[in-house]
Amino acid sequence: LARPRQGSPARQLVYVPRAAESRLSDAATDAPDRLPSDLVETSAMLPADVVAKLRELAGDFGETFDAVLADAAREYVLQRTGHARLSMCQEMLEEADRNEIATKLQGRSGPLESLESLYVVEPIITLVDGQLQGEHTVADVLKHGDFGLGTLDFLDGEVVVYNGVAYHQVTDGSCHVLSGSEVTPYMTVTHMDAHKSRTVTMTTEVDLDFVGLQDYLVNHVMRSRNVFYAVQVDGSFPVIKARCVPKQATNRRLVDVAAQQSLFDFQNQEGVLVGFFSPEYMGASINVPGFHLHYLSNDRQRGGHLLNCMIKAGATITVAEIHRVKVDLPYNDNFLMSSLDNDVSKDIKAAELER
Repeated sequence: LARPRQGSPARQLVYVPRAAESRLSDAATDAPDRLPSDLVETSAMLPADVVAKLRELAGDFGETFDAVLADAAREYVLQRTGHARLSMCQEMLEEADRNEIATKLQGRSGPLESLESLYVVEPIITLVDGQLQGEHTVADVLKHGDFGLGTLDFLDGEVVVYNGVAYHQVTDGSCHVLSGSEVTPYMTVTHMDAHKSRTVTMTTEVDLDFVGLQDYLVNHVMRSRNVFYAVQVDGSFPVIKARCVPKQATNRRLVDVAAQQSLFDFQNQEGVLVGFFSPEYMGASINVPGFHLHYLSNDRQRGGHLLNCMIKAGATITVAEIHRVKVDLPYNDNFLMSSLDNDVSKDIKAAELER
């Protein structure tokens, strides 16, 4: 597998068959700094789908097909024969790829929004099924993002991640900072990058409840319901209705645990809503479909899972559009042997209701 040089339009992995390897290696060994003229002939040895992809990349970036193919082949043989090293680490390559895609989107599709990845550990369907013990610590998860939400083992309260700090929200409505050693059965995080997100002011003539806020986000802020969004809403809240579930002694289905939830009515709050929008077509397997938000007060003393609210006009809304999702699935036998092919959407909706 070859990853062409930085700046190359053929940045994607390109496969060169072993049949060509010896011939190309000999050519590169003889003249590592000069492109053998017959390298462009390797198109005959490449799979048709690879050739088609190279032609597509060449067209997108205004390069000739021969130049793209030759660049990919040269980099491949130089790496294989020790004449070149990767010029960028994997993280830098991925960032460069994101920037290229973002630039193209900005020119073709209107306002630029984030192309960060969403990281999920573990899928929400495990909680719905009553699998309440995780395999990752909060510190592990925070390596993948500085913004998000989740819970702790045995549904021990709620977790909200804001500005890289993980807060534990418990059944009396209070919050405290987590150490990072706690284990989570479900968290979702991303990097909320100010340079790749979109911030707008909520321009409405009246205050909005939670349903009205969701409609406003869909119709005036988001440009599609078919991708994921990180959602942050900073503002004044005359009313916040939130909940927190108590820690369980053993595994129980989420809908049963939610029947024991503690409810909070916070009045005249200044704070932030933190969470995500997930496309409905994804179902209730990875994340909660639609909007899933947690509340955190500005003094970081109160919060919980949002059930309803009133928010004043003039609130600041920040969204980041997300096109990539990484999910860490459990390794334990309970998960591996479970039957998770049933429709759990009704259980999710029941667990999300205000009771």
